[in-house]
Amino acid sequence: MAKFYHMHAFSGVVGDVVGCNGPFGFYIRSRPKRKKRKPSPGQVEWRAKLALAIRFLAPLKEIVYRGWAMPSGPKCKTAAMNRAVSLTVSVAVEGSFPDLKINPEKIQLSRGSLCKLLELSMSVTHKIVEVKWLSGLTVFPAFADDTVYVVAYHVGEKIVLGALAERIHANVTIDLSAEPIGSEWLVYACVSTREGKRFANSQFIGKIILTA
Repeated sequence: MAKFYHMHAFSGVVGDVVGCNGPFGFYIRSRPKRKKRKPSPGQVEWRAKLALAIRFLAPLKEIVYRGWAMPSGPKCKTAAMNRAVSLTVSVAVEGSFPDLKINPEKIQLSRGSLCKLLELSMSVTHKIVEVKWLSGLTVFPAFADDTVYVVAYHVGEKIVLGALAERIHANVTIDLSAEPIGSEWLVYACVSTREGKRFANSQFIGKIILTA
């Protein structure tokens, strides 16, 4: 914003000129123009990978915010998403530019030292997805009342459906009966303590294509 001192003198930017008060009085000069540099091939590739990772994770943001939050200190959604995106770009984006793709098996929706689910399996019957795991607490740290999040993700439609259960229950179901035949879903599991303060590394259970 320009500041006017009188009819012929001002300080600041007006249009394409800048008014200045110097040691020898008032003067004007051209407004400096930003140099537009063409991005390097490396920058173009990095931006493409970043955009691909963000598009994939955006519909899953609610679980990412929890699963990538720092166990102590202030909880920042932006920081949590940034950490998830960074790992996705590093390990889950595959292929040679411009033919890039996400490897869903390498996606991490949560990260932590809690024990993950053991003997994890999945079956689909009449569009009902059932996920099972071992209920026994054979590895520390694991607790009977840990919360298990299972999510089914339709990448193309950006739809995420989920279900919750306690670790001790050893199974959970997701109802996909309203979804069209032939639709493709990625299924993941995450585990946290009851309070949601600690997580395990998320697990990719598999990809399913719905049939009748």
